[in-house]
Amino acid sequence: MDTVGPDHPVNVALEVCVNELKGAVAALDSKYTHCRGRVLTCKD
Repeated sequence: MDTVGPDHPVNVALEVCVNELKGAVAALDSKYTHCRGRVLTCKD
């Protein structure tokens, strides 16, 4: 019986999506300051 391992295409695609999301969040975090969970100002 085949098991779905980490190299399964679907898992690889999900991993890529997760990494891209993390990158997007990190980019946002570096651009904006957060106060009480809201984005307040852009740090230029």
